[in-house]
Amino acid sequence: MYFISNIGANAGAHRLWSHKSYKAKLPLRILLLICFNASGQNSIYNWVKNHRMHHKYCDTNADPHNTQRGFFYTHVGWVMMTEHPEFIKKSKQLNLSDISSDPVVVFGH
Repeated sequence: MYFISNIGANAGAHRLWSHKSYKAKLPLRILLLICFNASGQNSIYNWVKNHRMHHKYCDTNADPHNTQRGFFYTHVGWVMMTEHPEFIKKSKQLNLSDISSDPVVVFGH
C-alpha cells in the first residue's frame, strides 16, 4: 500500500496534476486517482491547491506549510491547524481551472 499510495501522490497529484509534467489518458488518470486515494491525503484538488500555493508563496503566510513557523508546523502541524487568513485570501486568486475542468479530479473531490 505504501508503494501504491506513493505512486498516486508522486506520479499523480505532484507530477501530473500539480506540475503538468506529462499528459495521461483517462484510464491512467483513474488509476492514479485510486492510488492517490489510498494515501489518505484529502483530495487531489486540495493537494494541488496547497502545492501550488507552496511554490508560489514559499515561506510566507500564504504558504500552507511555512517553514518560518517551525519544524513541527512545517511537517505535521499545518494539517492540524486552521489555514492562515493570508493563505485563504491568496488561494481564492489562484487559477485552478485546469484541475476543476478534469472530470477525474472533480469526481475524486
